[in-house]
Amino acid sequence: MKKILCSFFTILFTVLLFFNVNLSYANNDRNNPSEEQAYQGFYSYILGDYKSAIKYFSNAIKIESNNYIYYHQRGLAYYNIKKYRKALYDLNKSIELNPDFVESYHYRSLTREKLKDYKGAQEDKEFVLKMISEYKKHSNNREKQKQPDNSASSQAGKGFLCEMKGDYNSAIKHFTKAIELDANDSVSYHQRGILYYNLGEYQKALCDFNKTIELKPEHLDAYGNRSLVKMKLKDYQGALDDIEFILKTVPEHPKALKQKKEILQKMKI
Repeated sequence: MKKILCSFFTILFTVLLFFNVNLSYANNDRNNPSEEQAYQGFYSYILGDYKSAIKYFSNAIKIESNNYIYYHQRGLAYYNIKKYRKALYDLNKSIELNPDFVESYHYRSLTREKLKDYKGAQEDKEFVLKMISEYKKHSNNREKQKQPDNSASSQAGKGFLCEMKGDYNSAIKHFTKAIELDANDSVSYHQRGILYYNLGEYQKALCDFNKTIELKPEHLDAYGNRSLVKMKLKDYQGALDDIEFILKTVPEHPKALKQKKEILQKMKI
């Protein structure tokens, strides 16, 4: 079964919120030129257009050269097109600017493995494990002090952690709790839909993707994932309609073009 994978931006955004990182470029008021370039970079990255993402993040870096997120994200784009040395440079720069940013250590470890620097990769892995251990220790202390964080963002963060561990049922419980706390939490609806899809519960997945789109009509990932669900339910015309919506917005969307071809084959058109 083809699994739906949540977009990197969604994961990164949630993780950053979880670690209390200020993500100013996610603000709707993007008057800062570097933030506008970064926003376009993230959008291109989500669509799988890594070369455009690199261009936009490079522009952002020219304007604001001390923003570690820009280097980190450009590094990931380079990684995805197999330019590992350029990816390594950017991830090194991200860590230089923010030595506590765990995500960069994790992806630098993967990059170093590609470059056969296994010792360096292991060092990065150990650092990540150390930081996770410290975070868990902090979480346990907070629980002992009976000061649990029951906010919607906290529940969503726990949902992502469970999802990354492969514990889908627990992840669904956390995303459901997040939705109970914030009925307009489109991210949690979308992620829960992904989990339902991966568990083969297609009607529930469809309901969650419908709700995501109701809350965020511009959420292209939700349209793409809903299309996959509709294919499972043999609603090929509905699946095609969702893909056509994506292609109307982004005509050269690579994943959507591939999915459209699969749908037309099913429809025997």
